[in-house]
Amino acid sequence: MHIAIIGAGALGLMFGGFLAVKGHATVTLVVRKGRENDRPDVLLESVATGERTTWSSPTRATSIPDDADAVLVCVRQEQLDDALLSTLAKTERPVVVLSPMMPKLYEAWKARLHANLVTGMPSVVAYVNGHGALRYWLPSLSPVLFDESRPPITIVNELTATLNRAGIRTRLELGVHETNPALTITLAPWFVAVGIAGSVQELLQNDKLLDLTQRATNETRELGKRVGTMPAAGHLTRILKPWLLRFGKRVFDPSQKEVFHYIDEHFGHKLRAQHQAMINDVLEMCSDKGVPDKALTEMRDWLMEVSN
Repeated sequence: MHIAIIGAGALGLMFGGFLAVKGHATVTLVVRKGRENDRPDVLLESVATGERTTWSSPTRATSIPDDADAVLVCVRQEQLDDALLSTLAKTERPVVVLSPMMPKLYEAWKARLHANLVTGMPSVVAYVNGHGALRYWLPSLSPVLFDESRPPITIVNELTATLNRAGIRTRLELGVHETNPALTITLAPWFVAVGIAGSVQELLQNDKLLDLTQRATNETRELGKRVGTMPAAGHLTRILKPWLLRFGKRVFDPSQKEVFHYIDEHFGHKLRAQHQAMINDVLEMCSDKGVPDKALTEMRDWLMEVSN
């Protein structure tokens, strides 16, 4: 099995490393021109167990190889643009998208890729630390999900089996293209709130922002229910603010330091462009579906203010 991965960030490198080293698949990272001759090793480190795995000299290319069996897309949401879609439409191979896809974007991609489009929920968490090591957490409860196709797509079934053998729990499930956006929409205010505050600690100290985030979550939870089936994690947003206020001091226990360092770096600094794209999409859906969006609009304006 040969998998081409678009997106050589932490998520793409993690899936690529597990598939290549532990799953014994052929993996090619599709990168920008000028980066195809880079061959640095990728060191993967489990935060939970300390296990270290080295992916030696991963293959890079500037286009999807002709013999690739499938394409795994691991880019940020705002990078799911027309140029990428046009490239993928030429492959005639299954395309598994792990990036969040809002309903209108999904429909646009489905119209071009047809049955080759498979949506996913990655569940895993990874980042590259200051020493260049890729640190990762594997899901303890929620597996990686791929949308189950009808009729089945053989290579996607094989990819699922390979990830399981490699140690990343993965399963096929119907309706992931609806479940994923429902959860993403519901959690969006909390992602944006960290982006506005800059860190979890700053968010916990900002009563005004916490209150606004909770009110915005009430709006997105209602919208999420109208988009798709809500996973259990979406319902937990009802108690997220009280939980943070009650256990906020424990959040910064030294044993949890790396988790919140990741959240601060990922949502507080790196993803502001994605936050802006996401909240604009959510506001458009609120308008389409008649869901109140007063708090979300206020969050959007606050995000724009701190981003300028």
